[in-house]
Amino acid sequence: MDLVFADFRFQVPSQLAAIGVQDNETFLAIRYGNEPGRNYLTFTNQPTVPTNGCPPEEFFSKAMELERSAATSDSCDASDIQDFRTFFLEQSESGVWKGQDFRAYYLLKDEKSMVYLNGPDRSYIKVDTDFLNTDELKSLIENAELL
Repeated sequence: MDLVFADFRFQVPSQLAAIGVQDNETFLAIRYGNEPGRNYLTFTNQPTVPTNGCPPEEFFSKAMELERSAATSDSCDASDIQDFRTFFLEQSESGVWKGQDFRAYYLLKDEKSMVYLNGPDRSYIKVDTDFLNTDELKSLIENAELL
């Protein structure tokens, strides 16, 4: 099923049980199944990513150790990067997936996965799920189309 959210077109599973929207293109939640709070796929439009002033691309590259250099720009605090690693990356898989005209930084855990896609205006779309497995989530992201 096609889903258009914040300048992206996604192919989401069609067997949804419920869908909810908060504000126009700010938050969208899809539930698959009848148990509230379980089997969800959410999309959140985030004009900024909470990186305390560090450019998000640099922050994610450093935090996920995609970039091996220890040097950071003046706006990146090493303790913020370490805090992110401790809170989000322990016992998780992380990295970057590339789609057409965008990058997606992913954090995968057994109980919940999260992906940040960078949009055309330097905003981010956060995708959360406890429903899709890694291959399904990767396919959803890599096949997304920037409109």
